Amino acid sequence: MLPWIVKGGAALLRPRKVGFYLLRAVIGQISMATWFYGITVVPLATATAVNFTAPLFATLAAVLILHENVRFRRWSAVVLGFFGCS
Repeated sequence: MLPWIVKGGAALLRPRKVGFYLLRAVIGQISMATWFYGITVVPLATATAVNFTAPLFATLAAVLILHENVRFRRWSAVVLGFFGCS
């Protein structure tokens, strides 16, 4: 990345939408704090199992929020994941 930065200058490293970076940081902090709280009130095995469902919910969110095109192979993996098959 060094040649790219030298050619373009330090302006390339300056974020254009600082508000979105701040929002992302706040959401990340809240997520981490609630995860740490969650593993204190729920058995660790249960918390870890629930954490493994994140890709399943991310796929659903990508379809519902971002309107991404998800093909049959991914849908079948999501359905098997929700049923607990491996």
